[in-house]
Amino acid sequence: MNHKDLIDEIGHIRSLMEKSSKFMSISGLSGVLIGFYALIGAGTAYAYIYGGDAVFAYRDQYLNADTIPVFTFIALLVLLASIVTGYLMALRKAKQARQSVWNPASKALLQAMLIPLITGGTISLIFLNNGNYELIAFTFACFLWTSSSFCLLLFV
Repeated sequence: MNHKDLIDEIGHIRSLMEKSSKFMSISGLSGVLIGFYALIGAGTAYAYIYGGDAVFAYRDQYLNADTIPVFTFIALLVLLASIVTGYLMALRKAKQARQSVWNPASKALLQAMLIPLITGGTISLIFLNNGNYELIAFTFACFLWTSSSFCLLLFV
């Protein structure tokens, strides 16, 4: 084996290692769209509670059993739109790079995120069932932060 062949082999090994260890991230546009979906959902929920002509001031309306199904529907719609957008953008980016979306790194990311998100979702459903509506947003935010932290530790 000459020097040129060794350099080619090292380059090939490096390419294989990069493909197997890097996560195919979603594009910045998908992050913007997902944030936009969240803002639309929050605006819709605000308009449902306070009406379209409400001004920003102290409110005495609270969540009750009548508004929870509407908010649950809005949240599930935002979640579904965000997941579909993220997946389609990642698929598009993977096709451009001629890589697979599902590689060992993306599977590890999915596993690291699912455990805290499912746990937080379950606890939120328990709070919802018991009427502790004020704890749901805090609980979901904590478990979302936990899953994000796991992903950062996994890929940094």
